[in-house]
Amino acid sequence: MEDAAEQRRDGPRRPPPARRLWARPTTGLGGDCRSRLWVAIVTGVLTVNSLLQGAGGVSVTPAELAACAEWTAAYLGPAGTRVAFSFTYGGRPSPGLLQDWARAHSSEALDAQRTRHTTTWTDPQTGLVVRCVSVAYRDFPTVEWTLSFRNGGATDTPVLDGIQALDLAVEGSGEGEYLLHHAVGSPCTPRDYQPLESVLGPGTRQRIAAAGGRPTNTDLSYFNLEAPGGRNLIVAVGWPGQWASEWVRDNQRGLRVRAGQEQSHFKLLPGEEVRTPLIALQFWHGPGALAGGDWLRAQNLWRRWFIAHNLHRPGGRLPPTQWCGASLTTNMMVEATEENQKQYVDAYLARGLKPDFWWMDAGWYPCHGDWTCTGTWEPDPARFPHGLRPVTDYLHARGIRSILWFEPERVRRGTWLAVEHPEWVLWGDGDGLLDLGNPAAWRWLVDHVDAMLTTADLDIYRQDFNMDPLPMTAAVGWIPASGCLPVSWVSGLGLVA
Repeated sequence: MEDAAEQRRDGPRRPPPARRLWARPTTGLGGDCRSRLWVAIVTGVLTVNSLLQGAGGVSVTPAELAACAEWTAAYLGPAGTRVAFSFTYGGRPSPGLLQDWARAHSSEALDAQRTRHTTTWTDPQTGLVVRCVSVAYRDFPTVEWTLSFRNGGATDTPVLDGIQALDLAVEGSGEGEYLLHHAVGSPCTPRDYQPLESVLGPGTRQRIAAAGGRPTNTDLSYFNLEAPGGRNLIVAVGWPGQWASEWVRDNQRGLRVRAGQEQSHFKLLPGEEVRTPLIALQFWHGPGALAGGDWLRAQNLWRRWFIAHNLHRPGGRLPPTQWCGASLTTNMMVEATEENQKQYVDAYLARGLKPDFWWMDAGWYPCHGDWTCTGTWEPDPARFPHGLRPVTDYLHARGIRSILWFEPERVRRGTWLAVEHPEWVLWGDGDGLLDLGNPAAWRWLVDHVDAMLTTADLDIYRQDFNMDPLPMTAAVGWIPASGCLPVSWVSGLGLVA
């Protein structure tokens, strides 16, 4: 893999003036849980009101809605003749293949503001089915889609290679240069989330990608592209794994944008199916930063769309702003016990500080004094002889809800998972990675955590991820018996979260 610093320095880039603010997008991952508990990413839930502040006062223009509708009809609609993705199949590029494959399309209204389009292409020779499922919005100039590839034939497919969930040619219509707004991710440095700007002049090739297999290790996968002529575009890549994007400017007015999982090279067994990252586009018009315009208006339009259509609404309403209490003075939860948890709660209340949530962080399981020793997902019987239910009952009696930390991806040698199910673990030089692409491992994790949450009457599941999965998934790579491991692992991760 290329050095991440080199990936980020291929093109000219500069920090924007200090007066500009960057609205950090948050990817909302939600799913159904068989217990009565609602599952959410805590940071998204606890910052809803802060996201709402500053997102008002902007409105969509009819021209922006029309531009999105026109693009959607051409690329995703029933009479669409173009596609915004690409791949190679059996050594042949997709543009020369899809035109000869059987095409089918259907549309359905999901609600008053959303329409889902489904288009399939079927190879008559091998039975490969390419499906594009998109959602177009009526109240925002936004459209999103996900691709999937399924082997509907009786034998293994030829090799699928170089899948780009987004492959789009953009053509500027006026004077000036392209300007790409993007941001540093969270490499745990003082530069975390720093906004950046890259001028994409003639001949520029800018590559921006994740590192280590986690999506924000180096850069965020959210981009705001200002185009000459003021017909601009926000691009987002939704993928909790190793994504990559490339922005290639020609010597005229054109720009080619490609994005998706960084590498793909695999075949599919009969009946096997994989998906790509989700791509979202939002169209906006007007002069940008280089022309003295207000590009932050587009940021706030994006935030309004995200809040309106993506944030989880327990009970049908956005949750109010919350604050948490936690016993971090006990070395995370490594030294926590049933009794001292109650004592810390009492200490907060005695000072007139009533937390909305009590955050039980890493170390509540048997870990021998080291919270990174994960893989035995049970309360430490020495410190919590009755499990976590006495703590949650104590909290609920005082009107406080609970958060419990998990890091199911990491498996330390000697823990329950490593000993009882080594076949579920992808081992590296140090810790192992729970193979969430393995159906048996995935099923066990979902059932086990669901039972824990229900038994302990916990309110929020908080999932962390403190190791890079790419060395393990890339080392295994393309396994003929299981298709594309990195794709299936990331898909499993998304279903858990």
